[in-house]
Formats: sequence, structure tokens, C-alpha cells
Amino acid sequence: TREHDRSCGPPLPGFDVKVVDSEGKPVPRGEPGELLFKSPTFMLGYWNKPEQTAEALAGGWLHSGDYGYWDEKGNIHILDRTKDMIVTNGFNVYPKEVESLIMELESVQSVAVVGIKDEIRGEQVFAFVELRPGQHLDPSDVIHYCDQHLARFKVPREVVVIPEIPLTASGKIQRFKLRELALQQQKEPGQKHMELVDA
Repeated sequence: TREHDRSCGPPLPGFDVKVVDSEGKPVPRGEPGELLFKSPTFMLGYWNKPEQTAEALAGGWLHSGDYGYWDEKGNIHILDRTKDMIVTNGFNVYPKEVESLIMELESVQSVAVVGIKDEIRGEQVFAFVELRPGQHLDPSDVIHYCDQHLARFKVPREVVVIPEIPLTASGKIQRFKLRELALQQQKEPGQKHMELVDA
């Protein structure tokens, strides 16, 4: 199910949209892929950045970096950023779907889900949770809740409670810092779930 995705409505007049797979081929309606846009109002390119311009405007389409799909009514739904998508055992996991579910837990203030390299699975799902003041939550409860509502491959294999989710000045999650922290914690054997005293 896609209970936690977001509809942007139909494209505005003058905008062309298509959804493509990793090889740039259009996918059927309802199937997820990268959203590409075309309009005479779009940018000509990035200032003094020809390589980034060529990548972003390949084939005359703006490659948004957003992963989403068309629904049956012609509305566009955004699932996540392509760079944040996790691939585990050949399955795609959208962090925002898992994050939205974990946010339903009353004690959770904020959450971030990232993919960590894994020799067997490709990547494993790793969740960081920030709690509301005065609240306590056992990481195993988070995993159990996810297991009740998500496909097994989407369930975080590890959950870490930290004092604060690191954000940029504009409020975006600094996922690279969390990946570094996750790799640090994996070096401590026998601690599948940890509560950190500082990030």
C-alpha cells in the first residue's frame, strides 16, 4: 500500500511529465520511477556548471531526482528522493514511507531512515529515532510496530535512539552523518539496538 505517499495533483498546463525506470524507459501508470519534466519555463542550465546541466537536462527533460508515479486519475505522487532510496535484496524501500509510520508512535519526535551497505543484502534499513522530552521507547518496539504494518524487507534491521536528528540550516536531514554514525555503531558487536548518549 501507499498510505504515506503524497499527491501533487495533475500537471499544470504547459508541463509535460513522464515517469522512467533506471534505464530511462517509461514505466506503466501506477509503477514508480524517476519523475521527468519538460516546459518552456524551465531553466536553461546551471551557471558555469556544464556537467551538472547536461546531467539534469539529459534528453531535453529535467531530471527531478524525485521518485514517484502516476495514479489512475492522472495525479502525480512523490514517494521519495532517488538518492535516498534504499535497495535491499533487490527491493526498493522509500525512507519516507518507513519514517511516516514510525512517526505514528506517540513518543517519537523525529525519525530518519537510511540505507547502510551490506555485503549480503546490498543495503540494510537503519532507523534513527529522536524522542519527545521525557519519553522512553525500546528500539525493539519500533521494529515490532513496523513489522505489523510493512512488508518484511522494509522493516528496519536496526534502530538507534539519539538525542537529536542532525539537520542542515534549511531543516533537511543530514543523512550522511547518520550513515557515518551507523557504521560506527556496527563496529560494536553484540549491540543490535543502542541508545546513544550523544550524536
